[in-house]
Formats: sequence, structure tokens, C-alpha cells
Amino acid sequence: LLALNITHPWNTARTLLPHMWRLGHMPLMAAAGRPLVQHTQVLEKLIFRLGVGEPDAISSQDIRWYADRFRDPVCAQVTTDTYRTFLLHELPAGARHPERRRATVPIRVLHGSADFAIHPALVSADTVIADDYSVELLAGCGHFGPEERPNQVRSQLVTLAARNPV
Repeated sequence: LLALNITHPWNTARTLLPHMWRLGHMPLMAAAGRPLVQHTQVLEKLIFRLGVGEPDAISSQDIRWYADRFRDPVCAQVTTDTYRTFLLHELPAGARHPERRRATVPIRVLHGSADFAIHPALVSADTVIADDYSVELLAGCGHFGPEERPNQVRSQLVTLAARNPV
């Protein structure tokens, strides 16, 4: 498994709570995601500017292209539904019943050291329950690793596939 800028499922309230302020956009998107992404430039102005580690890592044209896709009514509704489901169902369920199963597949994590939304502590190998887990921090990279560091993502994927043939 190659995980890119996402927390692992073994975080606890103790590891999550200090970083919850970083997820301040989630209630807003859960409540009003559809009109926000359809009728404003919230994605261009807020999320992409905070989410990108280096200002020129993603072109303005690519940001516009990506954000425009969310203006489609179905995509806009999925944005709201995704955040709402996470906040109302997945987060509380995880607090009530923390993940305790051990991962047995090799897990490699590429994580932007400058990710505003997900602090590196939330992908730490110190808090996982896994047989084979490692993290590589991408220096200066924000939340959009594949867009900001495509060569490093590809290299890690090729290496992982070569070491673990199907």
C-alpha cells in the first residue's frame, strides 16, 4: 500500500486532538460544500493555496482545472457528503471503536512535510499497528504530493511494486 498524505487508522484522541484545528475547513465543507465549490473560489483561494507547499509547485491553470471539475453538481454534492460522513459517522465511530487490527501488507507513506491539513505526527510509525510500515517525508511538499512531487511518487510506487510482486 502506498499512502499519500492521509492519516493512518491507528491514531487515537491523544494523537488527533492537538491537530484538529487544522481540519477547520471540514465543518464548513460538510455544511455548505456544494454551494461553496459551485459558486465561489474557495478551492482556488483557500484549499490550494494552503495545501501546496511551494507556491509554484502547481500551476494556476492546473488549480483552475481541478477546481472547475468540482463545480459539476454531482461532484459538488459528493464534496459535501464526504465531509459530512467523515465528521458525523467515521470520526465518532473511530473514537468509540479504535482500530486495533494489525496491518500485514507492506505500507509506505509519502507525506508532505509542509502539509497544512495533516501534521506529520498523524502518519508517525510510532503509533501504527503494522508489520511493515515506513514514512518518507517529502521536504517542502504540501498536501498534494502526486501533483507536487510526481517523480518521487512514481519512484516509490515502482520500488514498492518491484519488492512485492503479485
